[in-house]
Amino acid sequence: MLLDDVDKTQRLMAALEAAVPIEAILAPQLRRDLSAKDPALPSSGRCTVDRVAYLGDLGGIMCHLGFGFDKPGPPHVISITHLIFRANTPHYREIDAYQRHRVKKLKKYQGGLYEGTEVFDLRPREL
Repeated sequence: MLLDDVDKTQRLMAALEAAVPIEAILAPQLRRDLSAKDPALPSSGRCTVDRVAYLGDLGGIMCHLGFGFDKPGPPHVISITHLIFRANTPHYREIDAYQRHRVKKLKKYQGGLYEGTEVFDLRPREL
């Protein structure tokens, strides 16, 4: 079972690679989880997507995050489905469609057991 549409995903990846850095905000649950592990991260959850990579159909689009400061330690690499983007973000509609489609497919693939973040609460928000 394919989760991602190969052609659409390749086009989105090319567009994202050309647009980085892109402002984003961590979904609330992810923000809580990361803040518990790393108190130096901003409590607002604001970040930038500095790089993107595609980890295949089962991994999806992954985002290397920046938080506006250099920090030693492992990088934060998060699935694009765990990020919220403003409506004026470059390629917002394509990102939103990818997120929704991927979560829908993950839920179906995992028999409705997918425990993702509040991905369906992606209304545009001020960062």
